Amino acid sequence: MFRSSAIPATLVLLLASAPSLAQPVGPRFEVNGLRAGSQGGSMSCAYYKRRKQDVASDAAGNFVVVWQDGDYYGPIKARRYDRFGIPQDPEFQVSENGSGYGSEYEGNRTPSVAMDPAGEFVVAWTHYAAGNSDGDVFARRFGANGAANGPQFQVSDNGYQYGGYTINRYSYVWNPEVDKDPAGNFIVVWQRSTSDPDFLGDDDDQQIMARRYNAAGVAQGPRFKVSDGSNQSFYLNSQPDVATHADGSFVVAWKALARPSLGQATLGRRFNSSGAPLAGEFGISSTADFFEATPDVETDGSGGFVVVWGSTSIDAGDYPDMDVAMRRFDATGAPVAPEFRVNTTTSGYQCGPSVARLDNGNFVVTWHHPNYETTERNGYGQVLSATGSPVGTEFPLDTVDEIANGTAVAAQQNDFVVVWSDGNYGTGPDAPDVYGQRFGTTAAPSCSPTPLTGCRQQTRRAGVLRFNEKSNPARSRLTWVWSRGEATSHDDFGDPFDTSSYAFCLYDGSASPQPLMTLVAPRGNFCGRIECWRQLGGTQGTIQWVYNSGNAYGLTQIRLKPGSEGAAKITVTARGANLPLPPTPLTAPVVFQAQATNGECWSAEYDAPLSRNEPGVFKANPTVP
Repeated sequence: MFRSSAIPATLVLLLASAPSLAQPVGPRFEVNGLRAGSQGGSMSCAYYKRRKQDVASDAAGNFVVVWQDGDYYGPIKARRYDRFGIPQDPEFQVSENGSGYGSEYEGNRTPSVAMDPAGEFVVAWTHYAAGNSDGDVFARRFGANGAANGPQFQVSDNGYQYGGYTINRYSYVWNPEVDKDPAGNFIVVWQRSTSDPDFLGDDDDQQIMARRYNAAGVAQGPRFKVSDGSNQSFYLNSQPDVATHADGSFVVAWKALARPSLGQATLGRRFNSSGAPLAGEFGISSTADFFEATPDVETDGSGGFVVVWGSTSIDAGDYPDMDVAMRRFDATGAPVAPEFRVNTTTSGYQCGPSVARLDNGNFVVTWHHPNYETTERNGYGQVLSATGSPVGTEFPLDTVDEIANGTAVAAQQNDFVVVWSDGNYGTGPDAPDVYGQRFGTTAAPSCSPTPLTGCRQQTRRAGVLRFNEKSNPARSRLTWVWSRGEATSHDDFGDPFDTSSYAFCLYDGSASPQPLMTLVAPRGNFCGRIECWRQLGGTQGTIQWVYNSGNAYGLTQIRLKPGSEGAAKITVTARGANLPLPPTPLTAPVVFQAQATNGECWSAEYDAPLSRNEPGVFKANPTVP
């Protein structure tokens, strides 16, 4: 049967492009699915780096979000997403213990996550065990499929057992941060506090600590001090962050208190891939002002690095309002230029900045903006070039309720994703939740606003479209069989293992907004703990996609069978609460299409009379052209 080779321009919307890198891609999404208690939380403007949610991504743009579940010391949770922001599985627990509150509480706080280019990730957090109220840093490793690579393990050395009791070496251990290098090796940094044993008010009072691990999670040497105390002008070191270079070397930034002014400064120190210091600690901020706090560091891809932090020394508004400062350093650790202000909005506080480097060399910085004069709370971002010049203008992160606490950002190649806590107060539906928003130009696969023309058709009256909506959404079902169709080769289906995604689209003849339903199967990735796409029957055989628990769109199975005319076949099944069935009855003609991002499409039309077309139920066989 003849099929037109002309593909209309409407097909390009399958991978729509936004006009600006800072353009939101899709709606904001809620990360946590279980809403009992607070999820995530805010980040202090100056005193504590207490972000309760974090995000990291791999080379393909897949990402994982981690957060603290509960008001005080809840378990650490995580959820994985593909490149398009489609959940790969439900949320799962990272920490092995739960939570409690009281004299014998046990729980966790302030998670940090790092992901290597292959998608494996590690989470670090502060763990409070019964009898160890001063905390220890723990971590746990996970594979690219989300499966844990072993149990959680202790990173710091605060609590130890003696005579059946937990003894603490230090008064506080907290604020862990973790980063990975391209080979999967990782380093964890944290701050620890003592009781100033020599009463000198020096570096022994509060230090920045670190420990290195290889990709298998084996510690590479003992714990070591990052802050060396060589500059006695600074003490009370806190709020560390770490970033690794491609060769495994790394840089740590942190906040310190200056004497005698008691102002604050941002410091740093560089290390080689073996953990040996390349020099002593150095000043990142050029002044020690009222607040220089919550630094975040990122490498620049050429051996240098940038640091962002909250600062009152470059404030353009009324003192002591805080701004986001940024400073660039070269591969030798020398500053390229003085620090400069990132934010355009200058009223109130700009708090807890986070920075990520995009594949094109640009940086994106996000921060929280609590305006205590107007009670407005929001989050903002700014893209900057490799040289620090603004790319576009400052933009809001959340346009729904203008609240965004404790922002964290991760690159998705040249796009990026931001997560935050919405900052609501109360319990139940009003409790804080963790949200995310993707920005950039790469949209998820979607359906055209009207049926595409020039698609492959069925050559015989075979196949079916049927669905049944149940009062219990978990029992709702849909099946589409495109059978005995026009010739389709294996190459026509594209490469769903790496490059081609699919959108399955339902249209009818009514005046209702079209399409009536969209089901999406993204390329590659994992579905739960297994790979979504599989090759059956040899390299030119059937391609199958399986996700038995149902993805965010309700799809459970796809079979793409190549063949000559009359032998090609596509089967799609979907079910469950995520299946967005349209209201029925439908208006003929009804069209169901498979639209692929490689420019190919397959279509079936169902015209009157329809076998069943009543509330909640639809069944029809195709009309053959």
